[in-house]
Amino acid sequence: MVAGKGKGKGRLAMAMAECEVEQEGLDHDRGNDLKPIDRLTEMPDDILSCILSFLSIRDSVKARILSRRWRYICPFMLNLDFDLHTVLGINYKARYSNGDSDISWEDKSKFVSGVDQFLELYNGQKLDSLRICFCLGNEYTGYVDRWIRFAIIMKTEKLDLDFSASPESQSNNLYDFPCQLLPQGDSSQLKYLCLKSCNLGPTPNLVSRLNSLKSLDLEHVPLNQSCANSILSSCLNLEWLRLKNSILPETLCIHGPSLHLKILIVHECYGVEKFEISSIGLTTFEYIGKVKNFSFLDVPRLEKVHIRFMVAYERGTQYMFNGIANDLPRLQTLSLVLTTDEVLPIPARITRFNSLKQLELFVMVSSDFNLLSLTSLLNASPLLQKLHLSVSHQNHSYEDEI
Repeated sequence: MVAGKGKGKGRLAMAMAECEVEQEGLDHDRGNDLKPIDRLTEMPDDILSCILSFLSIRDSVKARILSRRWRYICPFMLNLDFDLHTVLGINYKARYSNGDSDISWEDKSKFVSGVDQFLELYNGQKLDSLRICFCLGNEYTGYVDRWIRFAIIMKTEKLDLDFSASPESQSNNLYDFPCQLLPQGDSSQLKYLCLKSCNLGPTPNLVSRLNSLKSLDLEHVPLNQSCANSILSSCLNLEWLRLKNSILPETLCIHGPSLHLKILIVHECYGVEKFEISSIGLTTFEYIGKVKNFSFLDVPRLEKVHIRFMVAYERGTQYMFNGIANDLPRLQTLSLVLTTDEVLPIPARITRFNSLKQLELFVMVSSDFNLLSLTSLLNASPLLQKLHLSVSHQNHSYEDEI
C-alpha cells in the first residue's frame, strides 16, 4: 500500500534534510575553501526513489523541496492509493464524526492537482494497482480519464475508482466510466475493476474491451438489463461479480452461452424483483436483501449459498426451508441468517437437503427463543458433517461449532 510502512517513517524527509545540514557544517569546519559534500544527493536515482517509497504519497511529495535534484525524484511504488489522507492529510472518519462532512471545492482542486503532479513524475515501468477514493463526479471527467489512460499505459491489473467518499454524492452527476479508453483485443492487462458511484454503460461496439476482466465489483452503479446482458455476454473471462446498493432491472438475468462466472454476490440492490441465474460454472451465490423470486435454471456446480433476507416474514421463511432445497438439490454448503421477528420460528415441515454437508446458522433471537427448534433443520440434512452456530441475544452472543 502507499501509506507509510511503519511508525516514524513520516519523519524520514526531516531526517534527510538534517543530514544535509550537518554534512555542510562539517565541511565548513574543515576549511572555507572546501565545497560542501552532499552524500545523500549523490546517490543514484534508483536508490533515492527506493528511499521515498517508504513514505506516504503526501510525505514523498513534500520531500521534493529538499533540493533541485529531489524535485524530479519519484518513489517507486507498485500500488498507488490516492485518498483524502494520502493526498491531503485529512482523516475523513474523524472529520465526518464531528459533523463536518463537506469536501470543499478547494480540497477537490488540491486533490486532483496532487494526483496529477504525482503521476506526471512517476517513473516506474509497471503498476500493479491504482485506487482513487474521493468524491468526484462527471465534472472531473478530464482528470479521471487522464488517470485511467496512465493506468492502461502502465499495464495496471487492478483499477479501483471509489467516488462515493462523500455522503452528499449525487446520482445524477456520476462519472461515466470510459470503456473506449480500454485497449482492444488481448493487449489489455486489466483483470480487476471496482467502480463505486459511477456509470457503466458500454455500447455494443465497446463492450468487448471488458473481455480481460476476471473480477467486476459494482457499488452504487445503476444497470439496466441491456447493459447487464452486454457485460455478461462479452466478459468471457469473468469469474467474480458483485452488485451492491445498485439499481437493477425488475428481472435480472444472469446468463450467457459462454459465461464462466463462478461467484455471484448481490447485496441490497433496488428495483429488482426476480433473478434468473444460469451459469454452469457457478459455485457460490450470496444474497442479502429483501425477499425476491429466484430461478436457478442451469447451475449444476452451485454448492455454496448464503442468504440473509431483510424483512423476510412468511414468504422468506418458506423459501429458506423449502424452496432452496427444491431449487438446488446438489447444495453442499448453506449459510442462513435467522431472526426472531422475521424468519423464526422454523416450520415443522422442511424439505430435505439431500446433499448438504455444511450448515452455518447466524441466529438473532429474543431471550425466550428455544434453540431446540433448530433440530428440525438438522433432521432435514441427513448427510450433514459440520454445523456452525452463532447466536446473538439482545445482551450477549456466543458461537459454537459441531
